[in-house]
Amino acid sequence: MDEFEPAALTELIGQIYEAAVDSRRWDDFLALIARFHPDARITLFGHENGRPAEALTARKNFQDDDLRAYVDYYVTNSPHVARVDRVPIGRAVDSASIITEREFLGTEHYNDYTRPRRLGYHATGILLERQNGRMTALSLANHQDDPDQRERQRRLLDLLSPHLLRAFRLHRTLVEKIAGGEAAKAALDRLSYAAFVLNASAKVIAFNQAADTLLRRHDGLALSRDGQLLSADEAQTRFSLPQNIFSMQVQIWHEASP
Repeated sequence: MDEFEPAALTELIGQIYEAAVDSRRWDDFLALIARFHPDARITLFGHENGRPAEALTARKNFQDDDLRAYVDYYVTNSPHVARVDRVPIGRAVDSASIITEREFLGTEHYNDYTRPRRLGYHATGILLERQNGRMTALSLANHQDDPDQRERQRRLLDLLSPHLLRAFRLHRTLVEKIAGGEAAKAALDRLSYAAFVLNASAKVIAFNQAADTLLRRHDGLALSRDGQLLSADEAQTRFSLPQNIFSMQVQIWHEASP
C-alpha cells in the first residue's frame, strides 16, 4: 500500500482530525507518514517569535541531541525560519524555493549543524500557520536529492493541506473555548454565594462551587435531569422566567450566605 491509496489517505486524514482534539496524536500521524517515507526526517514544529514552541514539537527520524542543538541555538540561524514570510500558507514547497542549494551550502546553519550531523536537507514542506509571531510547519527532509521523491511528498502534502489547515483552526478554537470556559468558571467560583448560569430556556448550563455545595445539601433546591433548577415549593418552580430567576437568586443568597 502506498500513501495515495484510499485506505492510507483515509487513515492519514482521520489522524489529522484526531490530533486537532488531542495534540499527542500528531506523533501517530507522523509515524504513518514515516511508513511511506522511512528515510525522511519528518518534523511538525510550532515556533513562537522565532523560537521552537514547547506546545508542538512532533518528529520522526530526528535524534534527541540534534533536536536539542536546534532548540538551543541553530534555530536562530536557520534560513528557512528566517525567510518564512516568503512561504505561501497551505501549499507544499521545496526548500530550494526558500533558499537555493548553493546559497544554503555557504551558511553557518549548514556548515556547523546540518553537515556535521549528517542531516538531510533536500526538503519538502508546508506552512500551516503564520500570524502574531507564530508559525507552524510540517516538513520532510531527505538525504538524497531525488526529484521523484520530493514530487510525491509535495503531492501528499497538497492533498492533506485542506485537512491540516482545518485541524489547526479547529484546535485553536477548542483551546480558546476551553480557556474561556475555565476563566468563566474560575470567576464564578470566586463568588461567596451560589451562582447559576441559565440559558434562554431557563436551563442551568453552569454553576459555581458554592452552588454545587448547596445542591448537595438537598435542602430546598434541586437540579432536574434536563437541567431545570427546581424548588421544593412546586408553585415557586412554576413561576414565570423573570420572577423565577429573581426568586431563586434571593433564595440562593439566603441559603448560601453565612
